[in-house]
Amino acid sequence: MLSRLADRVEAEQIETAAVLRDLALSMVVDHVDPTPQELLFITRRLCEAVTDLLKIAESRAARIPPYDEPDDRSPAVE
Repeated sequence: MLSRLADRVEAEQIETAAVLRDLALSMVVDHVDPTPQELLFITRRLCEAVTDLLKIAESRAARIPPYDEPDDRSPAVE
């Protein structure tokens, strides 16, 4: 139950980041002349979204089992 809640929160954070990215892109691509306040707002929201996405990535990476690198002394398999 808790993992499903966490999955929903992550999905919402990812969706929010996508919406913010699209908004920022439209400001740049459509050559909109945003006010300094609008630029500050979108920059702050993008920073928040990136922070959330980094937390998601770190959390998911922590759940991945360690990778055993091949021993360099082993003969190569062809």
